[in-house]
Amino acid sequence: MNPSTFSDARSNPQASSVRGGAGPASLLLRDGLRARVGAGRFDLTRAAAFARARACIGMAALGGLLAASLAMALAAASSPSAEVPASAAGFPGWLSGPLPDAGFGVSSAGFVALLCAMFLCYFAVLALVNELRARWVLGTIVVAQLVFLLAPPLLSPDVFAYLAYARMGALHGLVPYAHVPLEMPQDAAHAYVRWRAQVDPYGPLFTVATYPLAFAGLAGGLWALKGAMAGAGLALVALVWACA
Repeated sequence: MNPSTFSDARSNPQASSVRGGAGPASLLLRDGLRARVGAGRFDLTRAAAFARARACIGMAALGGLLAASLAMALAAASSPSAEVPASAAGFPGWLSGPLPDAGFGVSSAGFVALLCAMFLCYFAVLALVNELRARWVLGTIVVAQLVFLLAPPLLSPDVFAYLAYARMGALHGLVPYAHVPLEMPQDAAHAYVRWRAQVDPYGPLFTVATYPLAFAGLAGGLWALKGAMAGAGLALVALVWACA
């Protein structure tokens, strides 16, 4: 090494550091880059944790939907209630359905609370749907449809009106647009119909399509219609999925 260079290095250590590539400017640049990389990694980690938390909340909302659905169905199948209006005329096994008797009932206020819980879970799923896998959502829909398929007819006895008009035409030879269920008090559907003094308010295509159900008996007709409605609901889900 040239003595003069050695002397310059001793007298000016900052210049020597710069020549070696480790001057203050380079050190500041290096430290700044490290800090930015570290901050970026931290941001990515935080974003991933946030996404996982949102996915967990979405899964909990899907579980809440199923839990509320099952509670409603089991309570309805356990005993006569205002939520199963047809049960006022009796609650035979074919009406309560195949779900087991869970031994508990739900008051009207409790039923409304379960409905509200379902709505809250539904809105949570909508808000977090981008964090949820499609098969989780579709699986929840299918299971919920199955739960309500197996439950007694909830909130409305209209299904028995469908069957009464079908039986009126197919079994009793009465035109349902000119006669009312009150005219066939001996029929099995009579006790379960709410509006007995009303002619058929439904379209003729639907009414005629239900005529074959009259020959399946009241129980067979009920569960055939429930199965058809569940199938129609799933078909609509499939249609929406195909159009999405």
